[in-house]
Order: sequence, then structure tokens, then C-alpha cells
Amino acid sequence: MLASSQPTRFFTFGVALSLYSGKPVNITTGADDNHDGIINDRPAGVPRNTMHGPGTVGLDLNLSHDFPLSKKKKEAKVLSVSLNSFNVLNHPNYLTYIGTIPSPLFGRPVAAQPPRRMQLDVQFKF
Repeated sequence: MLASSQPTRFFTFGVALSLYSGKPVNITTGADDNHDGIINDRPAGVPRNTMHGPGTVGLDLNLSHDFPLSKKKKEAKVLSVSLNSFNVLNHPNYLTYIGTIPSPLFGRPVAAQPPRRMQLDVQFKF
């Protein structure tokens, strides 16, 4: 969901909300059980993508203001200043899970998207 509003003439407010279900993970034995030279065999009777990780939640916010540098409409040079905040809720959004049964990290996440971060942005528009 994306939304943008200009509640006053002084600033523009924007919001982006992303919600995703968990990504599937293959459970593997960590061995070459069928002797084909590839170590990605699943245990007997276990179908693909049987393990699911948690979903991801992303809430990003933006607050900006444009400063006109000229009163003439034709020149329209503008200095735009904005404050952006990403992953405002600081929700851990995991990317990769270990699905290899003998691993001590089985079922645990090993990579995540960045935590909350903010940036100040200045643009000169001409």
C-alpha cells in the first residue's frame, strides 16, 4: 500500500506498507542419498517447500518540503528536503533459513533485511 498526502502547504507526508507471507524452505538431509552427485536430497516422504518462514512487515515513512528558489513559475528551481525512515517498526524480516536437518542451525534464520534506518535527502530540482 502506498499513500501520499499534503496535510498542510508546508510538508508532504508519505507512507508505504508491505506485508508478505513466509517464504518456503526445502528440508534436506545434507547428504547424497540417491548417489547422483548433488547434495540436495530430501528425507523420504517429505515434499518440496514444506517448511515456511515467518512473513515480512515493512513500514516506511517520508516527510518532505519543497523550497522554491524563484518566484517566477517558468524558472521553477526548487530545493527539496525530505526525511525518510525505513522499517519504522524495526521488525526483523528474515530472508534465508537453514533447511538441512543435521545442521545445528536447522530451522533458524541466517540472513535478514536491514533494521530501522533513516536518511536525510536534499535535492535540487531544475
